[in-house]
This record gives sequence, C-alpha cells and structure tokens, in this order.
Amino acid sequence: MINKTKKILLLLLFLNICNIFLGFDSNPNNNNIEVFLKFENEEIYFLNSPILIKIEITNKSPNNYFFEVAENLIFTVDFKVFTSYAEQVPYSKYYILSKATKEKVYTRTLMLTPNQSLSYTVDISQWFEFKEGGIYFIQGLFYPSIERDQVFLTKNILKLELNPPKSFFPSEKTAKEYVQAKITQQNLKDLPPYKIVEMALKARIDHNWDLFFTFFDFDSYIIQYSKYRDIYLYASEQDRLKIIEDFKKERISEFYNDLIHFEIKKSIIEKDKAIIYVYLEFKYKNIIEKFDGEFYLILKNQVWLISGYILVPIH
Repeated sequence: MINKTKKILLLLLFLNICNIFLGFDSNPNNNNIEVFLKFENEEIYFLNSPILIKIEITNKSPNNYFFEVAENLIFTVDFKVFTSYAEQVPYSKYYILSKATKEKVYTRTLMLTPNQSLSYTVDISQWFEFKEGGIYFIQGLFYPSIERDQVFLTKNILKLELNPPKSFFPSEKTAKEYVQAKITQQNLKDLPPYKIVEMALKARIDHNWDLFFTFFDFDSYIIQYSKYRDIYLYASEQDRLKIIEDFKKERISEFYNDLIHFEIKKSIIEKDKAIIYVYLEFKYKNIIEKFDGEFYLILKNQVWLISGYILVPIH
C-alpha cells in the first residue's frame, strides 16, 4: 500500500511539473519555428561544476525567418528549471544583475533560411542557484526580439541528474570511481535485469569490486543493514559518500569465499521491480559451497540496479 501511494505521489509530481512547463505562454500561431534542447556533452554533472546546455533553433517554414539576437544571450534565451518536487530553482545573482543592467542592450538581426538551424550554448550553472544534488527538469525559451513580446518553448524537457560536488568525496580516487560507476550505469540502459545480475556476478568472480558495486542501488541496499540504516538516512550528502565507502569495505571483508560458477534460473519482472533466481557455487579452501540466490532489482532512470539479495545454502 505504501509503495502504491509513493507511485501515485511521484506521478502527481511529474504531472505537476509538466503542467508548470505547459503553462508558459508560447506563440500558438507559429509552429514553423522549432526549438530543441540538449546537453552539450553527455557526461556526469556535479554541483558547482559547469552544466552546458545547447538550445537549437530551426526554421521549419518555407520562408526566410528574421529575428533579433542580443550580444548578451540572457536577453535572447532563457530556461525554467524545476526540482523533482516541482519547486522552481531561483536565478543566480549573476543572472539577476545582468538582467538589471541599465546599459544599452546591443542586438543584431539574423536570418534563418528554410530548414536552417542555429544553436547557442549556455552554462546554466552560472544562471541558476543549484544548492544540492538531485534530479532537475529543464525547459528552454527563445525570444526572437528583446521586447519579449513573443516566446518559443523548446519541444522537449531535459532531465538533469546533478551529483554531489567533487569536494564532497573522501578522496580523489573515490571521486574517479564514482564517475566511472555512473558512466557504466549510463551504458546499462534498457538491459534486462538478469543481465545486470550476470554482469555483477562476473565482476564478483574477477574480484573487481569497483565494477561489482556499480550494479547496486545504495539508497535501497544500504538501509537494509540496521547498523547503517539510521546514520545513512539522516546523514548529509557529503557524509553519505563516506558511509558508502565504509559499507563497501565491510562487505568486501565478509567475502571469505570465491564465486566460481553461477546459473541464472528464472526472472520475474513486475513493472519497476524484478527478482532473479540464481544457482551459485563458491569455493572456500578445498570446499565447494552451493547456494540458491534471489537478487532483487529496481528500475531507476531506465537502469535496473540491485537493491539486495539473499543466499540460501543447499544441503
């Protein structure tokens, strides 16, 4: 019942965000100008680091299109940014002071021929006050004149995952491992849950612990241990990174045996949750230990991640 309520609340939040974006007044009479938003580079984004967004304007009409562009892009393009709780992210002091200038705003007239595109790149970390990591939703706005009597909204909404600042990590090595894990997770999109378990267990066989833990969702996994549950739930973002590192070391120290063989037996998938049943063999000294395993996974940002598992000895 709690999970069902959570899903309903998340759905309502998403619809609320969509309604906010759709509520902006666009120009309904001219659908011939298409504006699209994308990240300049597909990378891992951190708080207090650049976030480069490209806004692309395309003339879809059969005629030439003329518009004004200000030397300072703040007067030509804009963005609306919301948290996953539908709270609008405030503009930065830099943005506010730039918009409040009393100096003359210089512009030039540009022309787009039919099907021609023009794009601008903006570091939105300079325009907005991002105060914490998390999920954000971004839509762009294009003003063809500095009077702003007309606006075109981007056709899409970007989803930004903003990670903790690099200064929060216990060490430079930990920060690099975090980035590598995120890159790996991005490459796991749309893979079935059994494949995630298979890749994790292969990493376990190879004693590749950094890769092994890449396939876990620590927000779900770590709180299953009473020793860590409360300190993790009430810890700051910076402290959580240190707790995860300590948790990993403790788990590795408990791996007294070596995984030598496994077989995926069955998969059960229900919407955003899955259970993978696995047969496993471990070797401890000269003893072969056999287990039935159940691996529990959740779907997070289009990636299946392990939220926990249990091993039952076969006698």
